[in-house]
Amino acid sequence: MKNCSFILALFTLSIISCKKQDTAIPDLKPTEEFLIIDNSSSLKSKASFPVGMECYIGILDFPVPSNRVSEQFNSFTAASIFWKGIEPTVGNYNFTDMDKCLDYCTRNKLRIHAHVLVYFQNEITPDYIKNFVGTKDEFEGMVKKHIQTVVNRYKGKVASYDVVNEIISDFKGTLYFNNFIERFYQNDTGYEEFIGKCFTYAHEADPSAKLFYNESLLELTNQKKLNATLTLLSRLKANKVPIDGIGTQMHVDIYYPMSSIDNALKKLAETGLLVHISELDVSINEDANGKGNLGITDFTPNLADQQGKRYRAIARSYQQNVPVAQQWGITCWDLMDHTSWLNQFRKEWPCLFDQNCDKKQAFYGFLQGVGK
Repeated sequence: MKNCSFILALFTLSIISCKKQDTAIPDLKPTEEFLIIDNSSSLKSKASFPVGMECYIGILDFPVPSNRVSEQFNSFTAASIFWKGIEPTVGNYNFTDMDKCLDYCTRNKLRIHAHVLVYFQNEITPDYIKNFVGTKDEFEGMVKKHIQTVVNRYKGKVASYDVVNEIISDFKGTLYFNNFIERFYQNDTGYEEFIGKCFTYAHEADPSAKLFYNESLLELTNQKKLNATLTLLSRLKANKVPIDGIGTQMHVDIYYPMSSIDNALKKLAETGLLVHISELDVSINEDANGKGNLGITDFTPNLADQQGKRYRAIARSYQQNVPVAQQWGITCWDLMDHTSWLNQFRKEWPCLFDQNCDKKQAFYGFLQGVGK
């Protein structure tokens, strides 16, 4: 998950060149040593499932990135319905960016996935929610009104929503209760019932839209978070909650073991839900979540090649481990390296396109991986 307001400010960042620092991916197979450079095919023409892009809609005012998105992708994630941005004060909605996303997708025949209706991270939650004074029923009434106002506006136009995002703690495998949520829900049962209601509110507003729970770090080698997510999904399904799919963010790096990614996708598919790799990027620095070696400051040809192979391996894993009927698609998170959310924390090159919106080895690897 990223801070969307940060992207446009990063649009003019320049690339830094420092000393060379190459490392090797430990789990590449000998038969996967070469990338195929194919400039005659697009991602959407080669893939048997939807291939998506998420980027700040303002970037698409520029002709080159706009054309890149429309020529390569057939799905677009509009990260434009964060609560604080779309309803900054009670009952006052700002639909400007979301309407712009819808217009762009309609003109270019892209499926639209909206992100996210309920995400109680402090910096993107409006103060009137964080400081809400009232009963649990009144709080849930406000949540219902917010969800249904947004979903009703785009009924029949938005194909799918991330309804709820990131409610499981990263390493403990337990539900995450922040300060304002725990005022109303003191235990897992009550909190899960609330989560189920959020899906019901959205389904009531648009029964045709596919509804997803979106979570991060499900590919961790420590499977506590994955297992907790699977348990949550199982209980939601058992309680007849109208949930259609699971989004796994997959902010990974070129060193991350493919065995863990294979395992996560296989177990998510076993739920029977649609599976969406919802926020894919592949970092050059170790540990995409900021806890590893972050010392690489030069994007060398060798690292570019390794990144391309990792994108290819992930796309192949998705096809191999998720049945066709459950493949909602893979969405790449950010268009160009210098607009990536990760540049808030360090120098990074995690995307398919460089600062000029030219194709990288990452693009060619991904293209090869999504091929039928």
